[in-house]
Amino acid sequence: MNVLQNNTVAGEHRLRAYVTIMMVRQLLETIPYMRGVVVAKRKLTLTYVFFYILFLPDTWQVIIGITVAYFFVPAILKPDMGTGAIIMLYIMCAAIGYALSAKPGKWVSNAIKRLTLKDKIS
Repeated sequence: MNVLQNNTVAGEHRLRAYVTIMMVRQLLETIPYMRGVVVAKRKLTLTYVFFYILFLPDTWQVIIGITVAYFFVPAILKPDMGTGAIIMLYIMCAAIGYALSAKPGKWVSNAIKRLTLKDKIS
């Protein structure tokens, strides 16, 4: 490689690094606004984090997915399956349960918001 090619390659790497940093910065700035949840600038406390997680539909989707895997996988296990296959089966069933529980997860989240916040939600 000659000097010109070395400078071009180094310039490409710097450009890629800059673009990656800008994308990460933009992502970090938009996290509080994901999924339609606008997070006010508040002091981060344990109670705030607990209720934030409690009100997220994703939390309930994960719980439903794990519950589905817990009850469904033993029914489809075969005696000759190894540990790796069993773990993969649990992960697959939990992922399918997560994906299928989008509407129920949102319903549970909204119900808990209504019960907890009552007149504070619009």
